[in-house]
Amino acid sequence: YGILDIKKLNFSVRVGTRLSQNGAPHLSPIDAAFVKGKNKANQLDRDGHHDWNSAEAGALEDSRLEVGKREGGEFSPEFADAYNRGLDLLKRENYMGAVEAFKESIDIAPEYEKTHYILGRIYLLNLAKTDLAIAAFLTTIKLVPNHARAHQMLGVAYSRQSAIQKAVGPLLRAIELGAEVVEDYPYHPYYDLGMIYAKQHMFDDAIRYLEQAIELHPDQIRAHYSLGNAYIRRGDIKKGAEHI
Repeated sequence: YGILDIKKLNFSVRVGTRLSQNGAPHLSPIDAAFVKGKNKANQLDRDGHHDWNSAEAGALEDSRLEVGKREGGEFSPEFADAYNRGLDLLKRENYMGAVEAFKESIDIAPEYEKTHYILGRIYLLNLAKTDLAIAAFLTTIKLVPNHARAHQMLGVAYSRQSAIQKAVGPLLRAIELGAEVVEDYPYHPYYDLGMIYAKQHMFDDAIRYLEQAIELHPDQIRAHYSLGNAYIRRGDIKKGAEHI
């Protein structure tokens, strides 16, 4: 969703002729704020704070199924084997193998919504197959209409297709249902909405939602960076620099 084209920014720095006294490129206040925020975001990625795979691994260990352990029924050995195999393959980052295993488990028990949800996550976050992700999240919501996380991820998937009108509704519904930040996707729907509006250059709306995201989760550095970016794009450099 980034609203800063960092490649263009780097290019303008390389070809610029104005240098500081120590020979480093002289950046405008806006460019300097952008670079500072981008460096923070890159450090987060290096530290693994936003690595979906590493964060998901611990959560998936609690998702393994045991034969006969199911509220309102029992898991068949075949279903549990396929589902758990999918989890193991996912943790090893064998995404295509995980997809095949989860599809096998869906053939056995299509009513188990968690399989559809995990499959949608793989399609969206690991394989960039957005159409298939949307289908999986829609199936999840059909099975469990109040699945807050599925609504949020559906909105994210639509936004990646630039289907903005379709994206906003599921994200607002996720907020109504109380979707919260979790390790496997460390962004609140308020953040996702803010990034959608920032991408549309609707900075007042972007700022409103990003401020709500930060109010709920003050340590969300990417939200601070994006909020500062939005303020700067709106022309308020001083306010933007407070968040970057």
